[in-house]
Amino acid sequence: MEREEDARKIAERIEDERRLRRAEKYNRHLQQIRVEILLPIVDFATKIAEYREMTGRLIPLSLFRQWRLLLLSGKPLFPESHTADQEIDTASDTVALRMNSTEIAEDREALLDEQDLQDYIWTIGPSSFETDAFTAVSRYQVPL
Repeated sequence: MEREEDARKIAERIEDERRLRRAEKYNRHLQQIRVEILLPIVDFATKIAEYREMTGRLIPLSLFRQWRLLLLSGKPLFPESHTADQEIDTASDTVALRMNSTEIAEDREALLDEQDLQDYIWTIGPSSFETDAFTAVSRYQVPL
């Protein structure tokens, strides 16, 4: 009788531990989705809304490409968007956070510079070789 009761208590304890582990795993997964997927999408929508509110116009294609590149590469659109959620307790955390934010800013700028170079190489943007060449040729047509 006692053995059966001990076995039942052990089984209940094991099941409780499994439930706790499942709940922790679920919460970690939810937090990861929130931080890695949902917040960048909200930042992207906020950036678009702010631009439209301030200018009252559509977003230029080059600016939209830059924002989309930052979103897809996982870089923050706003300089302090990922650091605003974190709480800082000590001075050493502040120094580490500043170093981390400068690294993020440098990575962000390097990514945007690379995109600008690719746009220049592939002549994407307001002045492309095809449109410039076409207008130059059409201006100097010789009648037959």
